[in-house]
Amino acid sequence: MAVAAASTAVLAVGACAPAESPVVDRFPGPGAVPMDPVYASPGASTELKALVDAQNRRDARPLFEGLRSGGEEVAARSAFALASVQERGAEPALAARLDDPRPPVAAAAAFALGRMGSERAAEALLGALSSSPGVESIGQVIRSLGLTMGESQLERFLALDRMEGELAEAVMAVARAGVGGQMNGEGLAWLAEHLSHPAEEVRVAAAYYFSRAPDAGEWRGVAEAVRTALAAL
Repeated sequence: MAVAAASTAVLAVGACAPAESPVVDRFPGPGAVPMDPVYASPGASTELKALVDAQNRRDARPLFEGLRSGGEEVAARSAFALASVQERGAEPALAARLDDPRPPVAAAAAFALGRMGSERAAEALLGALSSSPGVESIGQVIRSLGLTMGESQLERFLALDRMEGELAEAVMAVARAGVGGQMNGEGLAWLAEHLSHPAEEVRVAAAYYFSRAPDAGEWRGVAEAVRTALAAL
């Protein structure tokens, strides 16, 4: 009964937002990163057009080469293309670019690893986050982890102490992992705690999980924290 009441209440939190959920806009997933059509740009280089052709042919060799030795735009575009074709075994090459000194390349590599969705990708992302990637790519690394991490990575993610500057993104990453079926007791308690955070964007991110969890019974143990957060609205 308590869980049912809490479930209804949390769904009401989601109802407070406009019908077009602001969560999607405020915390975009990897699919929200634009990939402008190269051929739409009159100034696009021959090299970039060749990457598009290779992507359409699903020929990964030029993409690996572009990622490894191309200029900033070529390397970033190569990372996006490798994600698009879902090239098996691309994780090590992408992981090597997570600490690239060019922020667009590092962010593109993080985006691509999120799209790969493998455990190897999750481990690479978590390793980069633990070793302080460039500030420009931290947000994308965290977003991609939300799509790739399993319970093992989740436990280590929660133990990190360097997410305060990206707290809303971190909470959303844990929420997304939970909606995808990767959750543990520590993660549940952490999300419930952030339902009462002073920052609205953090509260919204935490509510994302509780309004979308496939089984409300999974969070029976934190139902009281959910009710407390709702009572404070």
